[in-house]
Amino acid sequence: MGIRMSGLISGMDTESIIKELMKAHSTKKTKTENKITKHEWKQEKWQELNKKIYALYTGTLTKAKTQGSYLAKKVTSSDETKLTATANSSAANGSHQVRVDKLASVQYVTGSVLGNVMNDDGESVAVSGTTKLTQLGFSVSNDKETMIHIEAGGKTVDLGVTAYTTVNDFVSACKDAGLNASYDVAQKRFFIGAADSGVKNAFSMTIKTAGDTAEKNAVRDLLGYSKLNSASRKAADDALAVYKSSSATAEEKEKALDTLNSLVASNTSAKIAEDYKEGRLGDDLKAALQKVKDDAEKAYRDSLRDDEAVSEEALKKAVDTAVDKAAKEYADGVREEFNNGAGAGNPFYDASIELGTKLDAYVAAPSESASDIAGNALENLGLGDITYTQGADGSLSYTTTGSIALQEAGDSMIQYNGATLTDSSNTITVNGLTLNLNGVTKGTANEYISVNVSKDSQAVYDMIRGFVKEYNEILGELNDAYNADSARGYEPLTDEERDAMTEEQIKKWEDKIKGSLLRRDDTLSGLLNVMKTTMQGTATYDGKTYSLATFGVRTYDYAEYGKLHIYGDEEDAKVSGEKDKLMAAIEEDPDKVMEVFTQITGKLYDAMTDKMKSTSMSSALTFYNDKQMAKELTEYKKEKSTMEKRLKELEDRYYKQFTAMEKAMASLNSQTNSLAALMGGGN
Repeated sequence: MGIRMSGLISGMDTESIIKELMKAHSTKKTKTENKITKHEWKQEKWQELNKKIYALYTGTLTKAKTQGSYLAKKVTSSDETKLTATANSSAANGSHQVRVDKLASVQYVTGSVLGNVMNDDGESVAVSGTTKLTQLGFSVSNDKETMIHIEAGGKTVDLGVTAYTTVNDFVSACKDAGLNASYDVAQKRFFIGAADSGVKNAFSMTIKTAGDTAEKNAVRDLLGYSKLNSASRKAADDALAVYKSSSATAEEKEKALDTLNSLVASNTSAKIAEDYKEGRLGDDLKAALQKVKDDAEKAYRDSLRDDEAVSEEALKKAVDTAVDKAAKEYADGVREEFNNGAGAGNPFYDASIELGTKLDAYVAAPSESASDIAGNALENLGLGDITYTQGADGSLSYTTTGSIALQEAGDSMIQYNGATLTDSSNTITVNGLTLNLNGVTKGTANEYISVNVSKDSQAVYDMIRGFVKEYNEILGELNDAYNADSARGYEPLTDEERDAMTEEQIKKWEDKIKGSLLRRDDTLSGLLNVMKTTMQGTATYDGKTYSLATFGVRTYDYAEYGKLHIYGDEEDAKVSGEKDKLMAAIEEDPDKVMEVFTQITGKLYDAMTDKMKSTSMSSALTFYNDKQMAKELTEYKKEKSTMEKRLKELEDRYYKQFTAMEKAMASLNSQTNSLAALMGGGN
């Protein structure tokens, strides 16, 4: 933008003049801005209404149109301290006799207290998650390996005890088997429990010995097993188990092999990097390594200020960082050569061939060994062997060793109307009833509990009442929006107008506009008409025609624009004194109530579904033309942008004109002064 001469010569207030001129031209822009604001408010209003209408559609209306909602059952128990119950629509009415013989139980094992262990420095320390099982008394051998064998709910996990296996590894193995397990440092005990109650969730824990350990350890060494963290060791052992398993699929074995290859490659990279840093890879690389060190030292020294002393620690860190980076880059380069087809002599190629050979030997080696490793027992963990057998009646008989506290797994058992039923939980579903067992009744004074089932008329009544209440609330909002007072003469406030008003005045002004945005709206009119017409319609039952009014569900006052009342409803003050036809009908002929109400509410549901269909103007699940409104808003914003551009051009033109005038006046003044000077000089 060029320099603007704002009345320097003419003395005119150019800024104010142009501002007033632009006001007249900005009127159309202001009108468009108002359109945008009101359109956005209208969108917000529709979005809010749409959310509420859709909630009615998916909530109480869906219940009201579903026959199962009219088949509610009421259940009572003669002893709720021992048994509570609920019923679905298929439960048989009448009295059901139930005796609770046994409650289902979860298998829990609490280990004995563990004493201190010796750490690597010869100090006596408390057992923790990082304590190795060898510190707790387990021995390791290269010829065979102790396996902690866990079976739970049909799942089997074998944890191989190595020199690196920790308490946390054992806890993780229990969790892998689907158990809840922890080592409590404060209590110094293991706590292990089944995932759920019942015989089917019982678990066993024993020691067994694998005889393929030498071959497995040969593979482990190639993986760098001793340097792996706990998670990586577990991944390696899992992959080895899958690779050897006769039941594993080809895809599972391929995935296991990928894991092993990845670990071998990582270990090979680490070895190459270490050899590089230690100068074990030949004279050329020794020289390259020395240059890296020299360059790093020089770079560090060059970075120092003149008055800054050398820090030996910082210097060492700089050199080590540079060496680590160079070692990694060298190892990555060797790996890239392997990826590009390098063969024998390439460390990665040689390692992959060695892995294949050692895996073959591992797979061929016998897994089981005849003898255990002496002293390796679960008692070292404060636990013991846990095994069980199942009797003909389904109950379990446990055998344990060690000093453990055991709660046995068991199924619940009841006598239901003379039949014996069992379940793994204390919630038994039978004949449409859900029985929640809280205590044993067998052998008590009142062995049998009476569970009484009857139709729940009040639940049906409350369901209809809930629908009518929500329907009225939505209808009221829609009517208020459609019949709102006109806001003619009200436009969104400008910044200047807002500055001159209080917050309360601004809110009242804007609420007046917002409240009128859907006044006499065609879409709203169509929706209101569908709702009121459908709910005042009829249904056929047993050859006769009925409406909701037949059951006392009808309008009360024309001024309410179609709101419904349940005559006789004690919660509705306007009609609470009337005869309660609805409850009487539910009690006397529930099938008729169900058919009439589901037909009429089903028609409303279908009509609303049709209103929500996606069109070129609206999206699915939307009761208004959201696409059309979005398109219109975009057009208004484009229109505003075009106007702003034109107004800017017009403003620039005014400034150019006034600037030209100022320049002309300046030139005229100059000429006048020159002429005056000449005339004065002539005298």
